[in-house]
Amino acid sequence: METDKRYCLWCNDLLKGRIDKKFCDDSCRNAFNNRRTGDEYNQVRNINHALVRNRRILATTLASGEDSKKVSREILLEQGFQFKYFTQYLSNDPQGPLCFCYDYGYIPLPDEYYLVVRKK
Repeated sequence: METDKRYCLWCNDLLKGRIDKKFCDDSCRNAFNNRRTGDEYNQVRNINHALVRNRRILATTLASGEDSKKVSREILLEQGFQFKYFTQYLSNDPQGPLCFCYDYGYIPLPDEYYLVVRKK
């Protein structure tokens, strides 16, 4: 009786043992799954990193005890702020559209300035 040869999905070595075996050992299985999930979630990780960075920049803009502060767009951009990433957008605020990165937000003001606010 001849059996079909099976090969490891990661390293292509000949498999021995169970008929439903896909990998030759745990290291090949881990490497295969890390590559698969790494590619799938890379964009999500990058966006989460940008959101956390934006929050940190907004948080450091406000001194301890301050609830709001006027800051130029240039200063935010110099620190690496990315305006396209935010967690919440409120358009019905009387001061104008308000974008949040978690618990810190910003409101566009005239002349390329922003009012940075802390959520209460």
